[in-house]
This record gives sequence, structure tokens and C-alpha cells, in this order.
Amino acid sequence: MKLYYVPKEELDKITDNAVMMDALRLNILYMVAQAGSGHLGGSLSSLTIMVPLFFGGMGPDDVFISSKGHDAPALYAILQAKGAIPFDSIHTFRRPGGLPGHPTVDVPGVMFNTGSLGMGISKANGLAEADRLNGIDRTIHVLVGDGELQEGQNWEALDNLSRNVIVHIDANQFQLSRPRK
Repeated sequence: MKLYYVPKEELDKITDNAVMMDALRLNILYMVAQAGSGHLGGSLSSLTIMVPLFFGGMGPDDVFISSKGHDAPALYAILQAKGAIPFDSIHTFRRPGGLPGHPTVDVPGVMFNTGSLGMGISKANGLAEADRLNGIDRTIHVLVGDGELQEGQNWEALDNLSRNVIVHIDANQFQLSRPRK
């Protein structure tokens, strides 16, 4: 079986977000198939939030935090398309010395590791407070999965949400491998 992906020079020609989502879906499928493992569902569903943010919705100084972590292939596909990480890293997902299975601070464009799940909102609030103390004015976007919202930690963080934090919920109705009840 031959695997295909959309090369960077073709991604650079895309101006429509719907077309970009389709192209990045192919690149996510390529990465996960090449690696032999990965989280397809959480990555594919995250694109509907991530593509509009990264391709026009965020300011140049804004920050993106992935709380769910299972969207790593989607985040990497976007970072490759934006030129934040080398496009050739598409071949290294879950390989020794390559892109890790969950986002880590070793990857350019990733400010926080994703584990433990449910910590993204708290991290965003902490960064917003540090920004306030340092006179930095930017928006922090944090992506959470609907499954992780079952953890009390998130609700405590939401009760104390900073004014510079926007929480995006990937409400794909699935938890790992089964529908959310």
C-alpha cells in the first residue's frame, strides 16, 4: 500500500480553510499510518477548531495550548504547514528522535507538555497571570476535549478563568474509543 500526503509547496497554495482541513487530514492519516499508531479521532476532530485559529483567528503574539494531547498529529500537521517545524518531520512521527506521540516542549511552537490531561486551562490561567505581571497583552487559546471536562480540575480552572484565556472545546462526543455517555 502506498501512503500519500500533501507536500508543503502545495499547502502553501491553499487559501481556503475547508481545503486546508482536507489537506491536513491527509497528512494526519499519513503520519499515523506511517507510525503504525496514533490518535486519529481526536486529531481529525480538532482540525475544525485549530485550522480557523492558526490560519487567521490568532494574532501574531497569541499562544495556543493543547490540553488534550491526543491531537498531536493535527498540531504537528499545522505546525508543518505554517513552517514552525520542518515539513520533513511528517515522516518522523513516533519514531526515535522524531515527533513524539504527545506534544512536548521539545517541539517548536509547543509551550507546555500535554500530560496530565485536564491541566491546559490551569496552565493557560497561570500564563495569563504571568503575562499580566509582566505587562504582556495577548490572548491564550486552550483546546480541551469534551471527555476531559469530566475532571473537576477543569471546572475549578474555569471558575477562575483569566480574561485573556479563550477555551475551545472539541465536543466530538467520543472518549478514547467509544461514544461519550
